[in-house]
Parts: sequence; structure tokens; C-alpha cells
Amino acid sequence: MGGLKRGALARKAREAGVDEADGMRVAGVEANDDGCTIRLTDGSLHARIVVGADGANSIVGLSLDLMRDASADIALEAEVAVGPETMREWHSRMGVDLGVVAGGYGWVF
Repeated sequence: MGGLKRGALARKAREAGVDEADGMRVAGVEANDDGCTIRLTDGSLHARIVVGADGANSIVGLSLDLMRDASADIALEAEVAVGPETMREWHSRMGVDLGVVAGGYGWVF
């Protein structure tokens, strides 16, 4: 989890009782009646909930066949300088816009 390990999202998850499994390589994920089995290169884990935040070529999404209808699109990312007022407005907030662009989304962190 690298940089997220020290981030607010990871901290809140730990405070809520989430176990962190950092630095393990996932080989695949299988859904079952009580959650998911995460196959690792060295063993396995069980989780009631799995968040597949592993990018465009997600092993989580591919393993669970979640990407079957996905199409390849072009991505654009930018860091934009904003003034102090905007920084205060977005402090400790995150925004995700879905449906603004067909097949895409936008975000602000």
C-alpha cells in the first residue's frame, strides 16, 4: 500500500478494524459464499470485502471477471495549481464525478 499506508484513508480503515496486508503479491481472487479468497504467491487470505484498487490491469477485476465489458479508453491526468481558498475548500475532501464523460470519470483529491 506504500504511500496510502500513511494516508488518511488507510488510517480510517485501520481505526475501523480493517487488517492491513501490505507488500504481498496477489495471484488471483475467488469469490465464495462468505467473501473472497485472495490467492497469494505464498499462501492465501480470506476477506469478507475486497477493494480492487490495483489499476487498469486489475488482477482483482480480471480474476472476478469484472472487466468483461470494459473498453480501453485514453486517460488524462494533471496536477492543477489552485489558490488558498480552493485548497481550504477541498481540505480533507475527495470528489468523484461519474457520467460527466461517456465511459469515464473525474476526481479531485
